[in-house]
Amino acid sequence: MKTVLRYSGVGLLIALAYLAWVGLTRHNANREFERAAEESEAARYRKLVPSGTELKITQFYASKQEAARGESILVCYGVENARSVRIEPLIEQQLLPLPVKCFPFAPHRTTTLKLVAEGEQGGEATASITVRVR
Repeated sequence: MKTVLRYSGVGLLIALAYLAWVGLTRHNANREFERAAEESEAARYRKLVPSGTELKITQFYASKQEAARGESILVCYGVENARSVRIEPLIEQQLLPLPVKCFPFAPHRTTTLKLVAEGEQGGEATASITVRVR
């Protein structure tokens, strides 16, 4: 009986490891698919929208200015004529220069976020918001 339990325990561990691997692989594939779709959307937007060459942050805001510790809020931004975008401190790995983009953020302490957009012709534009944690 002990032998049967030992082998079934090992089998269960192998099955769990396999399921975890499959889940992680699918998660990574989904993230890559979403990133590629956003890049395609950004490229299409740059081609279709005739605008000047001036680098501009059109919007940068949080869905709430105050949140409970760990509560998820949305942070949204929009830029024009930007080559790259980043937020300091780093809270989202891949930001793309899109006219509108929102993503979830769960602050654990009061945080000031700074959006930095780098232009196609050089130069930078910045904007800041503060999310207070109660």
